[in-house]
Amino acid sequence: MSSNKGAPPAPKRLKARLVGQRGEDAAAVMATQKGWQIHGRNLRLRAGEADLVCVRETAAGLRGLIVEVKSTGDGGYALEARLDAAKRKRLWAMAREIADRLELVEVGVVAVLCVIGADSQQLSWLELDAW
Repeated sequence: MSSNKGAPPAPKRLKARLVGQRGEDAAAVMATQKGWQIHGRNLRLRAGEADLVCVRETAAGLRGLIVEVKSTGDGGYALEARLDAAKRKRLWAMAREIADRLELVEVGVVAVLCVIGADSQQLSWLELDAW
């Protein structure tokens, strides 16, 4: 029996990884354009992994944002459907953890939905209510 350890990823998996990375990069640019600073990427927390953790200083204190990025290269399915109740609960658990760690006065959760084409990308910024 042979092991695939160290073998390069399959082309389909590699494409998915590249689409995901391109979506996260685009979401980071979008967040900074909206006045957020990127505090961390792919941050592992107790409730899961936060794609982006953003912060911004306000008169009341430091605000935070957990950004979940959902990307597709073929646009063949609804990205928002991948934000089910369990996923939203985990995102808000991450938000509460980040709020405690960074002593935030306020925290929110956003999903950035990315449809990535060969020459274009379509992004949607979706603020998620507390679950």
